Amino acid sequence: MITEKQSFEAHLLTRNYSPATVTDYGYSLKDFIGFLLTKGVSDVRGITTVLIADYQIHRLQKLNVYGKPCGVGNRNNALKAVKAFCRYLYKLGFIGDDPARDVDFARMPKRLPRNILTPSEMRKLLQTPDRQSLLGQRDRCMMELLYSSGLRNKELRTLKFTDLNLEEGILQVVDGKGHKDRYVPVGRVACRHLSHYIAVVRPLLLGKGSDDTLFLTLYGKPIGKRSVINAVERYVGLAGIKKSITPHSFRHTCATHLLQNKANIRHIQEILGHVSLQTTQIYASVTIQELKDAHTSCHPRNLDV
Repeated sequence: MITEKQSFEAHLLTRNYSPATVTDYGYSLKDFIGFLLTKGVSDVRGITTVLIADYQIHRLQKLNVYGKPCGVGNRNNALKAVKAFCRYLYKLGFIGDDPARDVDFARMPKRLPRNILTPSEMRKLLQTPDRQSLLGQRDRCMMELLYSSGLRNKELRTLKFTDLNLEEGILQVVDGKGHKDRYVPVGRVACRHLSHYIAVVRPLLLGKGSDDTLFLTLYGKPIGKRSVINAVERYVGLAGIKKSITPHSFRHTCATHLLQNKANIRHIQEILGHVSLQTTQIYASVTIQELKDAHTSCHPRNLDV
């Protein structure tokens, strides 16, 4: 089965799947193959629908690195890899039927995004970086852009300065999630910070280098994923905000604030780069403040003096 797994991974790369997706699929299939071996199955022709269903139960009972059961999303991602693998095996004639075809995904719970920042919290957070230091100015610029345009961490890190049109207030996300490009608006405040960063700060970070990535380290190299996360966590602490905030929280907050200010949900879908409107509609759930306002103004008991 190792040979078929390697062939499948090569197939994904030729289909232009991202290296990260291929790695994730490979990790899931390694776990699936390990499970099959414990059941005495060492040939892909021995994979059955019952075994795949048993594997789902195995994943449900399996503990993650934190000693907790694997979440629904984790289990569904594993099944997605297994389904793709079995479909590949069937199409190429390695197996006579697709045993994963009728195995259903687990129902995903409908959870609202957590730890959304209020406008006042966001303003406080954005004002935290040291504006006298190069990295402070860079970090302020990164957070302004995350909030203004709802970018993902990877989209922020892979931006080229040539992807920006500050005169028009637009940037282009190239090869975003799902290998899709899109144009995203950039707000006036973010444009102002970007203009200063590109003209003054970035040349000092770049030095004698030639990298065209927008956000750089002190050594003139593209900033890494962990560095963006660490920067956000540090400023959240300095701002005294008692919420668990990550770079992705800026994306959630951007969408939530746009909706609260009556933006069209389809426009928000385009900004965030969601394929399905259903993904964006989670932000349309009313906020607790809106519920409290409605309760206060409409409940008969609140009208009693």
